[in-house]
Amino acid sequence: MTTTRKLAHKRLTLLQLAEKLGNVSKACRMHKVSRSQFYEYKRSFQEHGLEGLVDKPPIPLTHPNQLPKKTKARIIALSLEHPAFGQQRIADQMALEGFSICATSVRNVWKKEDLETKYKRLLKLDEITIGIDRGVTKPVQAGEEVFDFSTGQKKNKTGKEKYLKRLQRRLAKQKKGSNRRFGTKRKICAAHTKIANIRRDFCHKTSRALVNKKDIKVYIFEDLKTKTMSASAKGTVAAPGKNIKAKSGLNRSILDKGWHMLEAFTKHKAYRAGKVVFKVPAHHTSQECADCGNTDNADNNAQKVIKKRAINLILGSGTELSKRGVLLDTGRGTADKSHKAKAICARSNETSKKMRSQLLPDLRSLPL
Repeated sequence: MTTTRKLAHKRLTLLQLAEKLGNVSKACRMHKVSRSQFYEYKRSFQEHGLEGLVDKPPIPLTHPNQLPKKTKARIIALSLEHPAFGQQRIADQMALEGFSICATSVRNVWKKEDLETKYKRLLKLDEITIGIDRGVTKPVQAGEEVFDFSTGQKKNKTGKEKYLKRLQRRLAKQKKGSNRRFGTKRKICAAHTKIANIRRDFCHKTSRALVNKKDIKVYIFEDLKTKTMSASAKGTVAAPGKNIKAKSGLNRSILDKGWHMLEAFTKHKAYRAGKVVFKVPAHHTSQECADCGNTDNADNNAQKVIKKRAINLILGSGTELSKRGVLLDTGRGTADKSHKAKAICARSNETSKKMRSQLLPDLRSLPL
């Protein structure tokens, strides 16, 4: 018998004793129970029987005027989207969206979430944003964390690249149309597939690690033109190129890191997690100082500059959306050195173009 059942039988014994003695006061004194409590037990027993003497589960501590979670989340998202808005303006904006709320309630939510000042709201936006710098020496630098191929991946990839060179030398000596040449081609194809799988595995694991960061809701990439950056430096007969061999090596290194694949995977995973991905121009991100704006060589500073440019764009009142889904600063908003930054919304993005949707999520959809 459970404790609640034992207590119910004890209360039933009190009722039976009062009926046997014919004196409620005496029975209550013997059981050390007040008369008002006795009559509550009696009324419950008459209405529900023995089950009425069992204690009810505790009532949840919810206030009838407590804000719904959806309303509270929208207040926080709108406050971070427009840190300069006051409590009355936030309440007016909520009213336009169909929420019935007063300025005092907005203020109470700010106090609970420690967002009652503009500085704190700006600081909160900075906390949920991370800049991601892609490079050749360091494939990915996200905040203070660096992502690189594992030792096993580097070893396997280097081995396959050496194997490819041997196969290509063999292919050059074989007769065109022969079965052996066809077999060599198949081996070259298999080696390329192995290297591509290693690169894909790295991009999948890195993008998953980025999206799994619980405190981060906004991811900022550089708007890198990989096709232009990896173009050949041959030139023409009239105007031959310079340092062609060095440029071809740089092109291989750029394409080997899978920059675009990482961006595509991160967009897709971020969309499924309710987060967003933006892009900003890549010019001077590795030279511009994140604190004062001066240009200097600082590779580790690039991710901070990327993050700062995106925040300035999000907060700028002159930001507009172009026809191809690019957020552009028209010049009426931020007057910072990075005022020309643009951002691309995160959209549902598989590696296949057929899987892309036309959704344009913003900070309102963030589960803050």
